[in-house]
Amino acid sequence: MTIQYKNQGFSLATTNVTTVFTCPTSGVAIVKSVSIANDHSADVQVKSSLTDTSAGATYNYFIKTMTSDSSDNAVSGILNLEGGDKINFECTVSNVITGVVNYALIDRSQENG
Repeated sequence: MTIQYKNQGFSLATTNVTTVFTCPTSGVAIVKSVSIANDHSADVQVKSSLTDTSAGATYNYFIKTMTSDSSDNAVSGILNLEGGDKINFECTVSNVITGVVNYALIDRSQENG
């Protein structure tokens, strides 16, 4: 079993729901943080949800109106993702919200036998 510590950046180019991270089906991911920033001169509402593919359901876990030129962490604890689970975001203004998903990917890709 291997543990790989990774970051994945994203930018929300639309106001539609956008998948910013999908856990690889070969492992599980422990998401430590999802840092997001509003680089805009006005307030922007941001929503985040988790799609649990094994349950076939999506759950909102972060809803906040971010003030201009502010940042926040959309994860107040830890998110444990199984293979295929997704982190989604949507916002009220396009091209102003960016972020970074910080996670540990645990898989069996480096095992012998």
